[in-house]
Amino acid sequence: MSTITILGLNNNFYGSYSSNQVFFDELMEAFICCGVRVVTASSLEEAMYHYETEDISFSISFSKYKYFLNGIPLYEIYRKMNYQWVSDNPLKMNLDVNSKWMKYIFIDHEYPLMLDHDSPNGYMFRPLGFLEKNLMESKEKNGRVIIPCKIRNLNDIYKKINESDESFLMKKFLDQYDRDSSYIKSFSCFVEHENIGNKEAVFRLTNEYTRVEKRIWAIEHVYELPVDVLSDDCGNSIKNPNVSFRPTVGYEEIRAVMNSYSFVINVDPNYHSCIHDRFIKAVSSGSICITNKNELTARITPYTYMFSEENSIMNAINLAEKESAYLVLRKAILSYSWEKSAKMILEDFEGVTVNEIPN
Repeated sequence: MSTITILGLNNNFYGSYSSNQVFFDELMEAFICCGVRVVTASSLEEAMYHYETEDISFSISFSKYKYFLNGIPLYEIYRKMNYQWVSDNPLKMNLDVNSKWMKYIFIDHEYPLMLDHDSPNGYMFRPLGFLEKNLMESKEKNGRVIIPCKIRNLNDIYKKINESDESFLMKKFLDQYDRDSSYIKSFSCFVEHENIGNKEAVFRLTNEYTRVEKRIWAIEHVYELPVDVLSDDCGNSIKNPNVSFRPTVGYEEIRAVMNSYSFVINVDPNYHSCIHDRFIKAVSSGSICITNKNELTARITPYTYMFSEENSIMNAINLAEKESAYLVLRKAILSYSWEKSAKMILEDFEGVTVNEIPN
């Protein structure tokens, strides 16, 4: 691997709790652990300098690609493969599914359903990971539950829905969407059968509304233990007297916070074929994570809940308390480390190189 040089393109996006910067730094470290040379850039000028002075094998970054010269992406100018790790719904990411020099890494297997056509290079599917050296042991817990999710005001979102030109269609979708099923599949099917003027507008508000709705449901259904929510209190009139809101912390610091809690509750953000990074981060931080059931979590953990089952969160917590839950979950996440993902990307690149991308 020593002949490979990777260019890490930092798009300077921070995301919730500055998580995007942590993802970027940890992945770069994972590539170094794999024995390859890594250079990074945080500006167009730095990136161009590396392309012109180094033998760059490929570039990689997270979220949206932001390295353009006169509107042309650098991977097209320098004719080098770029791997773009996409951790949000493609409908709002402005993806380039036409270039032979772009390959997307999706955290959810259903993301391609949101695109008009497939990319010529196909896709990789990997959750956001953890550094193996950062695995934390489970220690004495505080008897509390933590929910590390931002909780916006649900009424404010519904007001925006009411004021939208697409209000009727948004409400129609919300009425028929089963919260335990896949949002992406439901939305894709809805779009096929409805005459929608602004698909992205319908997506953005229904997606945001159901995300918050699910998080509030989870908060209200942990009714036997004290609950701390890492979010501002946005006035949702939570029907659970055991809930406290506490200040958010940076993504790097959240590991130590999670490690002190008996349970972490994850609510996946409308990704039904995904192992979300909150689940992986919680378990790698030495905690037991209870997550909603979807196509992938059902395969790796028995400690799941469903929105249609009133007592399912407490049932999952009670089951975890009776078993060696942490050992089960820790074993389940080991294959999702950054190091293993970096190795898979390197193997994918070598396969692309062997097959020769046509000019």
